[in-house]
Amino acid sequence: MPHSLTVSIADDEPAVRHTLERMLVALGHTVLSLAENGQQLLDQCGQARPELAIIDLEMPVLDGLATAEELRSLAPVPIILLSGHPDFQQVVRSQEPIEVYLAKPITLRDLDRAIQEALARINGGQPV
Repeated sequence: MPHSLTVSIADDEPAVRHTLERMLVALGHTVLSLAENGQQLLDQCGQARPELAIIDLEMPVLDGLATAEELRSLAPVPIILLSGHPDFQQVVRSQEPIEVYLAKPITLRDLDRAIQEALARINGGQPV
């Protein structure tokens, strides 16, 4: 298992945010911030940069893709994009700044694998 990461979460559903928070803590990570939309996440990340971001695709104010692009312009943060739509990977273009796509609902094992994959991709494919 890699070192403990600081993670920021953006999802407009409170239950999803808190479930992700509990899962991340169970995996040994620290949740740096919880946001209900992309703009709120960016505001929070302006003060303290996370080592990983988990962002929902569909949110009010600023959606997940726009949030990912803005966040990536601040720092090389690995990003996991979440969605409840089974076909969302077809909507997202490959050039988007996303390391991993994860369909809801997710399990602890799904999340752990996604984190490992996101870290490996941001590190040029090197194992973490």
